[in-house]
Amino acid sequence: MWGVTIKQLDDPYFDLQAEVDFTHHPGGLKATKKLIGLCHITDASYVLDVGCGVGKTVCYLAKTIGCKVFGVDKK
Repeated sequence: MWGVTIKQLDDPYFDLQAEVDFTHHPGGLKATKKLIGLCHITDASYVLDVGCGVGKTVCYLAKTIGCKVFGVDKK
């Protein structure tokens, strides 16, 4: 279990994992953006991502929306 810090949001490791499609996020960024709207996620939101993989989605949410995020996954 881990939490994403603001410092990690600019970590190239997360970007590399997404670039080589290691994250296997169904629907990709298009689906993420649609879910942000459907879930009414704002900078005041708290988001828990269970099964987050390398955490690219929670990083994106924290970086672009400014919400509080927490990602959990098994090792």
